[in-house]
Amino acid sequence: MPVPTDFICQVCPEMTGPLKGDKAQPAIFDNTKLRRLVPGFLCRVPFREGIGAAVAWLKEHPEYQDLADSPVDRILDTVLEAWQACSRRNASSNLRSA
Repeated sequence: MPVPTDFICQVCPEMTGPLKGDKAQPAIFDNTKLRRLVPGFLCRVPFREGIGAAVAWLKEHPEYQDLADSPVDRILDTVLEAWQACSRRNASSNLRSA
């Protein structure tokens, strides 16, 4: 089940700016506008090849592979713990009222 944006921002107010707005709603990004403005534009690297190159680069740079205890992990852990606590409270409220 997705965690609502408003809940995340309540638990971690520092996430309000990064999440509210364009990241709060699903979106599809494409290059239609670019192709209209630059008619000669042509993607020369297929997606599969580009992703493969990105993964290969990451494998060659171990200094970027260790994300243990990153600030983002701490934020996600805080949100997850709060969401689970909220879910447990709601579940036990539903059991008592049944």
